[in-house]
Amino acid sequence: TNGYPDASDVNLTLADTTGYSVAVNGGGSQATFSRIGAPNPASCVVVYEDAAINAAPNITIDLTGC
Repeated sequence: TNGYPDASDVNLTLADTTGYSVAVNGGGSQATFSRIGAPNPASCVVVYEDAAINAAPNITIDLTGC
């Protein structure tokens, strides 16, 4: 959408995702990258949500569990 990758294939645009697990959910519109080996992986994440029409994707970061 708008030239941005979809959540289902955003990991293919990244140079290296070593050390992270990638889960696509939300009907395929959200990708969650969790740090492998983090004290609390559920709170050590970067979440990419597909862009809406005429908007940028939403990217949120939670480092509290890192």
